[in-house]
Amino acid sequence: MGAASRKASLCALVGCLVLHLASFVDLDGDGICEVLGWDPIFHYLFRANPGTPWPLVIVVYEPGRGYVPASPRFPEAYETRIQRHTLLAEQVKRGEIEPAHGQAKCGVLYLVLDYLYSGRAEEAGDLFVPPEP
Repeated sequence: MGAASRKASLCALVGCLVLHLASFVDLDGDGICEVLGWDPIFHYLFRANPGTPWPLVIVVYEPGRGYVPASPRFPEAYETRIQRHTLLAEQVKRGEIEPAHGQAKCGVLYLVLDYLYSGRAEEAGDLFVPPEP
């Protein structure tokens, strides 16, 4: 795939990534940068922009395919976000975050999306199972 095709493939991501906020980082040390961007699909879900989740999305370049989603290949890229969003979800659980205007829903959704995008669907589902007495 030539440079023009790679550029066209990257430009096609505009529909699912906010590229002006994207960064290029070699996460796996192979000398080829992965693209870290944000998925705006949840923008304005439950509330106005300032508190809606924009999950981290990681894409990689694959010869012959262009840039493809690869977030689950890099679960470690989500660890800091998961730690931060776990604290936020715990605040929701304790009632410290106002449920008005969707703030509490988004507080939990951040963590759910981190688990889902990092390939840990079971852990995301566990957030909805009440602990055994």
